[in-house]
Amino acid sequence: MPDDFASAFDSIQLPVVVASSPRAWALVEIFGHRRHWGEIFEVEAFGTKLLEVRDVDTDKVHRYGGASIFSLTMLTQAEMDEHMEYEQRRKKDRAEYEIMCEARRIARAMGDDDERPF
Repeated sequence: MPDDFASAFDSIQLPVVVASSPRAWALVEIFGHRRHWGEIFEVEAFGTKLLEVRDVDTDKVHRYGGASIFSLTMLTQAEMDEHMEYEQRRKKDRAEYEIMCEARRIARAMGDDDERPF
């Protein structure tokens, strides 16, 4: 593929009109086992209404038609803040766990695995 093939899609702008609505936060579950925590908006694109979710975990924007939505749980700003704090702790704990596993792998490779009793 030519190098400019992918860049051609970067310049595409979707026609969107954001409906005026107060700031709202939600846990959105989509058919297909997708789950997004984020700020939600009702937008219009391609002649139809869509739900736009600005995911706080991935910093991505997702748009779905009404038939794709499995559930929508409205949240307060405090609940969203609590979720974001939980995600930060979870990512930190995961990083620490991976460091510990890597240290054990290196110790086994060097034959220095005295902490295992068997």
